[in-house]
Amino acid sequence: MSPSTEPRKSKGTPIEAIPSELGYRMPAEWEAHAATWLAWPHYHGDWPGKFEPIAWVYAEIIRNLAKHERVELVVNNTAAAKQARKVLERADALSDNVRFHRWPTNRVWLRDSGCIFLKPTHVESNVGTAVIDRPIGLQAGKQLALKFRFNAWAKYSNWRLDDKIGSHMAKAAHAHEIRPESLHTRIVLEGGSIDVNGAGTVFRYTPADGNVVPVATGFLFVGGHTNTLTLDGFGNLWIGDDTTDGRLNFTGRLWRVPAALLQTF
Repeated sequence: MSPSTEPRKSKGTPIEAIPSELGYRMPAEWEAHAATWLAWPHYHGDWPGKFEPIAWVYAEIIRNLAKHERVELVVNNTAAAKQARKVLERADALSDNVRFHRWPTNRVWLRDSGCIFLKPTHVESNVGTAVIDRPIGLQAGKQLALKFRFNAWAKYSNWRLDDKIGSHMAKAAHAHEIRPESLHTRIVLEGGSIDVNGAGTVFRYTPADGNVVPVATGFLFVGGHTNTLTLDGFGNLWIGDDTTDGRLNFTGRLWRVPAALLQTF
């Protein structure tokens, strides 16, 4: 059975199609993009004993990003926004390219908890551009936001605020939110457990310790002919220790088909 994607708040029948069939793809992380989403650090437990300098590290990241693109910055509340502005000003990192969003979070790892934006793409055929039959309510050319279920890597109890972040992001970006399902069940996926090259290849990690819920959902949002390169916690293609619960951040990055860049530390 093909997975379905259900529009947020929809009471109708789920869309029985995958985004690639609707003319959408997930772009590679290194492709040109309009903005980077970040959440301001606040949970001390993620940096035990060394939380104090973290805000300044974020300020440096934002200072460099904002020179070239918009930074969508999520803060817990008004007080957090005030504190973040103070640090950014002192670091010469505050500019019109930094846009604040007051949404409470449990943690700040938006690559895992946030939505995944899809871009419309032209579908070519032998006789020209194909006409795509779109579901009612899905405007041609409108950005899509995949809102997977987030459960804090099946490891932590404080995740319910983070599970809402993807919907907030979709709304702020004026994107059409869809919630992937398979067999009438919401699919769990952390964005950092995969990488794509924007042309049909998925790089994913399958952990050995069971902390992360592995779901093979790459075919949901990449091109029609999908190749999957799998890293697993038993050593296949894996170099070094898994310090980030199955995230690929420290492992490698997909480049153009069929290349993958693996890095060691």
